[in-house]
Amino acid sequence: MRKIFILLMLFLVSTSNANSREVCYYSNFTSYKRLVDNSWTDWTDWREYYVEIVFDIDSSTITIYDADIEKVYKIHPIYEKSEDCNSIIIKYKVVESENNCLYIRFRNQYNGVKQLYLDYKDLVYVYNLM
Repeated sequence: MRKIFILLMLFLVSTSNANSREVCYYSNFTSYKRLVDNSWTDWTDWREYYVEIVFDIDSSTITIYDADIEKVYKIHPIYEKSEDCNSIIIKYKVVESENNCLYIRFRNQYNGVKQLYLDYKDLVYVYNLM
């Protein structure tokens, strides 16, 4: 069932027509790690963080509605897919971002956990999706 869902998501991401299509997620927890002296720190403890995250397939944007601030990331339509024994990860290059985000990754673990990663040069945020 999960493989069918992933294939459906890939199909929706890779196709486009005149109808506006959006996929909405909600985050319930977040964590981050930083690059300090050329070494990545450990992930911080998870903290509750409720935001809406919308992936607009037609405009290739991801919008994070964070309280009064709306963060919009324009992504390149070509993605990179990788798979391991625990999850499938789809990585997008960010084309336009006012806050210098480099990549966005969707991670779908086989146990049902879904996460969104925002990769900056010296910082990585992760949102747990529900």
